[in-house]
Amino acid sequence: MSCSEVYTNNETESIRSESRTEESLKDVHIDATIQTLDTSYTPSVSVETQHTEPKRKRKKPLSSPRSDDPIERAKLRRIRLRLRDATLGTDIDELDEAIWLFETYELVDNGDLTNAVDRLDFLQLRQDLREALVRRNLGILRRVIEDSRASKHEQELGSLLTRAEELRDHLQALDSYSHDILSMDQKLISEIRSYCSPPPSVHEVMAACYMLLGVREERLLEWAEIQSQLGRLGRNGLRNMILNFDPDSVPLEMVLRIKEILNFYRLEDVRIASNGAASFYIWAKNMVDMIDRRRAQSNENDNKERVKSAEKQG
Repeated sequence: MSCSEVYTNNETESIRSESRTEESLKDVHIDATIQTLDTSYTPSVSVETQHTEPKRKRKKPLSSPRSDDPIERAKLRRIRLRLRDATLGTDIDELDEAIWLFETYELVDNGDLTNAVDRLDFLQLRQDLREALVRRNLGILRRVIEDSRASKHEQELGSLLTRAEELRDHLQALDSYSHDILSMDQKLISEIRSYCSPPPSVHEVMAACYMLLGVREERLLEWAEIQSQLGRLGRNGLRNMILNFDPDSVPLEMVLRIKEILNFYRLEDVRIASNGAASFYIWAKNMVDMIDRRRAQSNENDNKERVKSAEKQG
């Protein structure tokens, strides 16, 4: 049930009209009450915390309104109206504040509070999904997707949830493909680096890997440059580059060139030359295959969208 179905426009206008009439008795504003609260807190929504946790602790007003006072009754009506307006909006902080004020004055629900809390839950889940998509953190994605699937808003989150699940699957595949390299014995990398003049298969496989990671091919023609790359640590180190590798960032012409290099060799031949280079060969092959699959899927989705658009125009 939507929030607007709980109360009619006529009821809302009646509340507004009655509030304005009673306000003429005395120029009292709800802001005066709110100023007595602790307003120094600026809310910060973090996707790493559960969205169901209370957002902040606030001080209670110095006094509660008397129900027999027309001015105070108008104040309560404005609190309810503020909650209804916030429920129809998308401002998480405003809605959270309106809910707190409503609960603080212990107003009768009448469906307003229930709908507001439900709306806040949806907005928070939606925001968490959006932030998780930007951050591309597998652990956070898994948790937010689980929360979304377990909520009553699964259908409302729709395409956003689908995108999050697709990214989760993509990152899981990346993690799986990169595992052998990331867990590789440092001795194997040192072995590759120690070559003064490596077999062509080792040189070209390592060049293909660094091309995937964004290094220009002309820089990798000399083995000394690959040795230098293998010796880097920290942010520019091989491990960190693989951890942060984004297959979607590799241009199509670069993918074609890397495939050409890799297809010139068989895994068995590379393994005979170097077990370490064989692991890099497998990783590069998997990455190229993944890029091909993602591009094919993207093209298929684009074609479907064009067909739908043509059908609507027809």
